[in-house]
Amino acid sequence: MPRPSYPLAEYLVHGLKWMIESHCNFRLYNKVDCEKLSLLVFNKTNISVSGNTLYRIFLHPNNTNKPYLHTLNILAQFIDFNDWTAFSLFYQELYDFQFLSGIISPNQSYKSLLRFSIYNKEYKSVYPFLEQFSDDLSLTKKHLLGEEIFNILKENPYSNVSFFKKFSNLPIIREGFFELMADPEFRTPQYEFGLQCYLQHLDPKKSPKELQGFIFANALFLRHYFFNGKQKKSMHYGNLLYQYHRYKESELAEIHIFPRVRYFAYYLIYRYPSIGFDTEYWEWFYPYLISLLDQSTLHEQRIILHTCVETLGINASIQGQFLAEMSIRYPKNFEHFHHTDNELTPSEILCLLDPNASTYFNGQRIFRPT
Repeated sequence: MPRPSYPLAEYLVHGLKWMIESHCNFRLYNKVDCEKLSLLVFNKTNISVSGNTLYRIFLHPNNTNKPYLHTLNILAQFIDFNDWTAFSLFYQELYDFQFLSGIISPNQSYKSLLRFSIYNKEYKSVYPFLEQFSDDLSLTKKHLLGEEIFNILKENPYSNVSFFKKFSNLPIIREGFFELMADPEFRTPQYEFGLQCYLQHLDPKKSPKELQGFIFANALFLRHYFFNGKQKKSMHYGNLLYQYHRYKESELAEIHIFPRVRYFAYYLIYRYPSIGFDTEYWEWFYPYLISLLDQSTLHEQRIILHTCVETLGINASIQGQFLAEMSIRYPKNFEHFHHTDNELTPSEILCLLDPNASTYFNGQRIFRPT
């Protein structure tokens, strides 16, 4: 008896694709990528879904989107849902939220009312709209709203100064835009001013959450100015993190892994202009780093590895040794690389490890109807 096929709506194909890409940390562009995904699916579920099947579902230009329900159940389980029905219900709610919030794909010829209001600085309705989203909003919805704001501000033809002044105190802007969609390359106009607004009134002694925000923003500044050759500014933010406030591992145990690992890794950057690579500190940091990796999820491991590989760019020899050791010790973080990827440069490897939402997705979560 033939297995039942399942007609797929375009938005569900889109949702399944970006959630799989997020799970694997690489994008599906061609048949080779689909073969890589096929192997990953088999390694996790012990059930085979061919690369050709995956290509027909996600990339074939004449796709009719009628895979077997059995196949969809496997793909849903691969990204940690019980089955296809559970995934469909989850993504349907997200899809409805997208349109109820006026979120429109950035490549459309028309713009959302939210975008026009921000560009024209008409905040009377925008403020209560964004204010209504409290801390208990789901992480995925925070990501979606944060990405919409990120796309709007990144492309603002005018200035974001007034927006940052007025909205930087709102929870959805602080977490959805600044934290979840952090912009380490400072591509958003007036982003430096925005981070200063984010830092206003933060007291790192008040609570772990405020300490986390303090480290997050100052570490972004330190990284940005160091890699752009602005040593005086980089040292200023380094002093804030390491001279005036020096934290031990136990003091940072309650904050998110991203600012925590950045804090300890970037100390190497802070020390570099004065003494070069701090070998003594690295000898302390390396075992601490391994202890973090051993108790972290796959996504957290990618955060840690990406941060450290980038930081070790100040010492190419240790960076190469570190990459070789990590690929053996934590192979799941590297299994999506091509079999010829041992020829990749460190910067190319960084792209394949990059877990940063603003760099990696850049608008791809938002459904793009054709």
